[in-house]
Amino acid sequence: MKILAAILTVTALLVGNASAQYSSAKRQASSLEGKINERHRAAEDGAPPPGLPPRPGSAQPATPPASAPQPPPASAPIKPTSQQLAASKLKADIAEAHKQGAATAELKKQFAGNLAAAVSGSSRPSAAALAKFGDGLLSALAAKNVSLAEDTKLIKAIVTSLNSKGLSATRLQEINDEVQGWLTKAGVPAGDATLNAQNLAGVVAEVQNGPAS
Repeated sequence: MKILAAILTVTALLVGNASAQYSSAKRQASSLEGKINERHRAAEDGAPPPGLPPRPGSAQPATPPASAPQPPPASAPIKPTSQQLAASKLKADIAEAHKQGAATAELKKQFAGNLAAAVSGSSRPSAAALAKFGDGLLSALAAKNVSLAEDTKLIKAIVTSLNSKGLSATRLQEINDEVQGWLTKAGVPAGDATLNAQNLAGVVAEVQNGPAS
């Protein structure tokens, strides 16, 4: 009986050990199968299997390039106003008369037309008043001994006078004095500077009150 009991005990131990080894082997096989399947899926997706470096020559997902900043739209060039265009032409006329040393009849006519073009308001001086002022001014500035260093300021004051409707009498007198002062400083004889200032005052009076009937 003791021998039989010992045999049964040994047999039970062997069966239990074999069962444990079988279970362990089954778990290892299942884990290995899972890893193999995972590597197959990674290979199909183009990615390297877990734990392995990328295969040489394998395509890597491309990083989309950063979009370049778009330049701001070019703004349209600012067109000069009619007054600015007229002022540029007046300056060119004065420079041409000074270059020639004389104010020709054709240049005087052109200068008077550019003076008229510089008037933008509805209250306009007469052509006769503009021609009288323009002839005297152009002749005075044509002299070789006259400096045109401040002709831009002079033209600006003239254009302001041509569009002076609504300015106070005090301001109008200030502008007239400035014009006379610039002419004198430029080398125009005092008598001619005074006469041109008076002619400009006649133009301004027509801008303020309308041409004399």
